[in-house]
Amino acid sequence: MRGGIQICYPHVILSKFSHIVSFRMNIIIELFVCMSFL
Repeated sequence: MRGGIQICYPHVILSKFSHIVSFRMNIIIELFVCMSFL
C-alpha cells in the first residue's frame, strides 16, 4: 500500500503542475492574440 502511494504521489504533483503550466500558457497565448488584434 505504502509503495503504491509513493509511486502515485509524484504523478499527482506532475499532473497538477502540467495543468497549471498549460493554463498559464493559454493566458499568454490569449494575451498575444489580443495584442496582435490591437
